[in-house]
Amino acid sequence: MGSLGWIIAGLGGAMNSLSAAVMLLVGISILATRPTQAPLYLLALVAFNRWVRRITDWNVGEFSQTPLTSIVPELFCLILLLFVFGQWKSIPRQLRIGTCLIAGAVGLALGVGITNGIGAIFEALTWSAPLGLFLFLVWLRPDISTIVSWFRGMVVIAIICVAYGWYQWLVLPPWEAFWVIESDMASMGAPEPRRSRFYSTFSGPGRVQQFAGLALLLMLVDKRVRPGGNALWLAITAFLMSGILMGRVRSVWLTLMMASLIYMAVTRFSEKIRLVIVTTLVVIAGFVALPVIPGGAAVVDRLDSLTNLAEDGSFNGRVEFSQRAIGMIISRPYGFGMGASGLAGRLAGRQSLIAFDNGYLQIGFALGLPGAALLILGFYKIGKYIWAGLRQDWVRGDPDLNLKMMMAAFVVGHLAQLAASNFLRTEMALLVWLMLGTLAGMVYRKQTMPQRRPVELPRQRLTPRLSPMPVPARPSTLRRRP
Repeated sequence: MGSLGWIIAGLGGAMNSLSAAVMLLVGISILATRPTQAPLYLLALVAFNRWVRRITDWNVGEFSQTPLTSIVPELFCLILLLFVFGQWKSIPRQLRIGTCLIAGAVGLALGVGITNGIGAIFEALTWSAPLGLFLFLVWLRPDISTIVSWFRGMVVIAIICVAYGWYQWLVLPPWEAFWVIESDMASMGAPEPRRSRFYSTFSGPGRVQQFAGLALLLMLVDKRVRPGGNALWLAITAFLMSGILMGRVRSVWLTLMMASLIYMAVTRFSEKIRLVIVTTLVVIAGFVALPVIPGGAAVVDRLDSLTNLAEDGSFNGRVEFSQRAIGMIISRPYGFGMGASGLAGRLAGRQSLIAFDNGYLQIGFALGLPGAALLILGFYKIGKYIWAGLRQDWVRGDPDLNLKMMMAAFVVGHLAQLAASNFLRTEMALLVWLMLGTLAGMVYRKQTMPQRRPVELPRQRLTPRLSPMPVPARPSTLRRRP
């Protein structure tokens, strides 16, 4: 049995490696032929790579802890980095400094945690690989039609994911049940239909909520993003909302609400009124539908828990854990390094601090105070560059300002969400870096591309020019002498 187990494990690893190689080769071919579509392909990888991994594991009959298919999006980001590495000097100086500061913070933490082996390398990859996507988007300088095509494709992907999520929750196919059992994560629920969590093709319920939530927000503020036009967008909105609610992760709900409030605070009055009306209709529809749809009672109970956090076991556990973590950070201000927590800590053989719920504390725990300072300064440099461009767009009355403001609000909302989870070390960081890179690329495009100026036509008289009338000579008032 021992030899058979080794053979099955080897076969599973080979199948996962083959799947990862195929996905990367497809990405390289897209990058070589149609580089403007590479970000959309990356969104598809983020949405479906974990599902491919589960199918592969189930077919082989062996659960893999860290197959290559799980990090395909990060590996593709490294390919994007290599693609633009020769154009490094063409990137604006302020953005180069920001990315170097963030990479330096990760490098310091990698040096501190190098003794954690493969776990340190794995975590450093998840932190730093999205920088490749950011630099690629800045170099690409996409126009608005390309960006709209990405976001419209993202909405279509989100619809597919939510539809599969309902199938996964109602039926729980065998490959999903196999993953729930073998992953040994109590948060995924029981391996039975309607008793597991609603996680769709992702690795957790919060991931599908974030993906569908971003697609929904972008669709609400720009009608060009809506597939099928205005005829279907209300139905699509309700459908995506069902997936966001069924995930039942409160921190994601609050993040999306915060992004909406930030957008309403900075946008124009007419847009505020429109968003309030749409949000009110969606909330009313949700209250009407929740008692009827399957799983609605669990969603209502989860919503009720927001009003009574003092008696919530999950919230109190996070508070207690945060107090202990603060003491550990103070005792070791240079940090514990990469690979000391999370899945990376499990790979390094650690049995403590497997999960870190507070993202701010996890940054201090892994990067230390010097690394955290470099990270904050790097984000400040990037944010300052983007904000300067948005201010100019506000003054000029840019027609795409609503879409840009929602992208910025999504980023700010996720920075606030760090209080509940560290998205920077998950595949969802790619969504935030996609928004940052797209905004920075749009600003860079306006700085470098020649702007169209209105053609000045020669002024024309409103009335036809008339020939001057002869003016009669004025008679002299002096009398002639006789």
